[in-house]
Amino acid sequence: MQVIRCNEKDRCVLSTFKAGVEDPYNRLSSWSNEEDDCCAWIGVHCDNLTGRVTMLDLHNDPQDYLEHTKLLVGGEISLSNLLQLEFLNYLDLSSNNFRAISIIPPSKSPPNISKLEHLDLSYNSFGMDNLHNWLSPLSSLKYLNLRRIDLSNETNWLHSMAMLPSLSELYLTLCGLSNINPSLNYVNLSSSLVTLDLSYNNFKSELPNWLFNLTSPISYLDLSGNSFYGQIPISLLRLQNLQSLNLGFNKLNGSIPYWLGQHEHLQHLDLSYNLLSGSIPSTLANLSSLTDLAVGGNSLVGVLSEANFSKFSNLEALNLDYSTGLEFDLDSNWIPPFQLHKLSLRNISLGPNFPTWLYTQKSLDSLLISSSGISSIDDEDMFWSFLAKINGEVDISRNSISGDIPKITLNSSYIDLSYNDFTGDLPHISSNVIHFGASHNSFSGSIFSLLCHPVRNGKNDIQHLELSNNLLTGELPDCWANWKRMDYLNLGNNKLTGELPPSMVTLSSLNVLVLRNNSFFGNFSFNLSSFSNLEFLNLAENKFSGSLPNTLQQSLAVIQLRSNQFTGRIPPNICNLPNLMILDLADNMLFGSIPRCVYNMTALVSGAMSFVGNPELCGAPLNNCTEPEKQNQKQLEEGDEDDIFLKSLYLGMGVGFAVGFWVVCGSIFCIRAWRHRFFQWFDDAVDGVYVAMALKFKSC
Repeated sequence: MQVIRCNEKDRCVLSTFKAGVEDPYNRLSSWSNEEDDCCAWIGVHCDNLTGRVTMLDLHNDPQDYLEHTKLLVGGEISLSNLLQLEFLNYLDLSSNNFRAISIIPPSKSPPNISKLEHLDLSYNSFGMDNLHNWLSPLSSLKYLNLRRIDLSNETNWLHSMAMLPSLSELYLTLCGLSNINPSLNYVNLSSSLVTLDLSYNNFKSELPNWLFNLTSPISYLDLSGNSFYGQIPISLLRLQNLQSLNLGFNKLNGSIPYWLGQHEHLQHLDLSYNLLSGSIPSTLANLSSLTDLAVGGNSLVGVLSEANFSKFSNLEALNLDYSTGLEFDLDSNWIPPFQLHKLSLRNISLGPNFPTWLYTQKSLDSLLISSSGISSIDDEDMFWSFLAKINGEVDISRNSISGDIPKITLNSSYIDLSYNDFTGDLPHISSNVIHFGASHNSFSGSIFSLLCHPVRNGKNDIQHLELSNNLLTGELPDCWANWKRMDYLNLGNNKLTGELPPSMVTLSSLNVLVLRNNSFFGNFSFNLSSFSNLEFLNLAENKFSGSLPNTLQQSLAVIQLRSNQFTGRIPPNICNLPNLMILDLADNMLFGSIPRCVYNMTALVSGAMSFVGNPELCGAPLNNCTEPEKQNQKQLEEGDEDDIFLKSLYLGMGVGFAVGFWVVCGSIFCIRAWRHRFFQWFDDAVDGVYVAMALKFKSC
């Protein structure tokens, strides 16, 4: 049987493409002279009969793009070159690091490019502002994905899309679009258009009229993450084929329309996080095909009974988050007609008893019921056995659940038990756990069983470990060496003691390290250069001694070493930290001059309070090491100390977050007990705000 090899012309086109891109990690290593059959090259697919290239697929997972992995190809896309592949109908270059794309001059467009049906350039790093020129020749496109491509300078994108008569799927998420022409009644988009995704752009208008006059059989419509306002128009009923409607995260107001119950084909309905009010209409119960219902984050009121859910036999995901005006009136023996995979009822009243109908949900992969007023568990063994079977997410934080956790292994990848009244030993967690939060409880004993228990079998995937504000005791175990992925560790406000174990230096992925308010001691001799990603370091209120670390990572934004026993001088290389915003060295035994550059660091918002309590330390922002402190002490003794403290605290809070948050008047500086009270509150605030921001930006 004759083996069909690739066409020589196609091989030359691909070789030219490779020569023009950046491939620092040799992902295209198979594209070489050693393998002259280009049909065998990675990402290349050929027709079995002709040997002509029909598909080029070099995509990565979007997460690879967001995390800048080594799989990415970069440089410039020469689309006109690739389209010289005469039989190419599928091109996917998504989730790479291309930073530019060459426009196809209409006069030089290859005559064969109409064969291209699938084009995915999403998740790259370039912008486009001339869609008309390079889309006009691609008349056969059925699938176009430009997610996360900058189109902010494209003012006439609608007209450009109307030039694609065969288009059935269009994805323009996160493109920076702002002009949607809301007053237009008609736009001549493809009559084959089935999927339209315009989510997370900058549209600020009422929902556009033309959208509901489309002649195409739209089944998937996503307008979430914009700033659409006004009421949901009844003209939406014209889109009779809708199966998925996502209007979440906008500014739509009014009530949820009763007529939505007429969209009999709807499977996915998301109206979450708008400004909707009123009750959930009973007609929604007619949507028997629904698999996903999300209306949380609005101002809904009313009582939900079994009747609201009686026809939802296909329901798999339910989100009623933050609907504080909703109440449940369900029979204690109610058995729902559905089997949920995801349930999110955060900040909605379910308690005081844990709802027993949840035990009927055998397929749950995500249970989010934080701040739901639960304080009583009738059968603790059943409760914990139920949670242990959930593999995805479990969030029961900010309730009032109490008692010891039985010896059972929790398996969810995300677990949050924080802000409850749990006591006893920490629970066992499986090797599947990535995020474990148990702060603000009364857990006691050692953390050895949590970190070093044999059930982990050497696999340690935890990235986020939050155990602050408990009663944990003992020394830290020396079993950190395999925790390569941990990026967040908070053990603050416990009763831990001892020196830090040597294996902690192997936590090379750490972004946040908080050990404050324990009884750790010894030299903090870690080479901080090992923590190449460290941004937040808080060792305050311990008994660490010795010199300050000489090697500081450039990524550091927060350094809090207050109330320890550090000695010596402040290392001058602290001024080489371009991202440093908070530096707190108060109440140690440091001496000498504060490096002059500290006072000149423009990003640094720490003031004199960050250096007080070091009697032999001088220099700006301190005027003198000793005398002003004595004078301030005398002045404070003449007044009402409690009144001065409160005034100082309120002043610090009132000036404003950016400045007043860090600056309080001198009375707090000079009385050590007051200073500790203030900093205890201050550290809690800083930790919470910084970590919330860090997690937010990381998920973007």
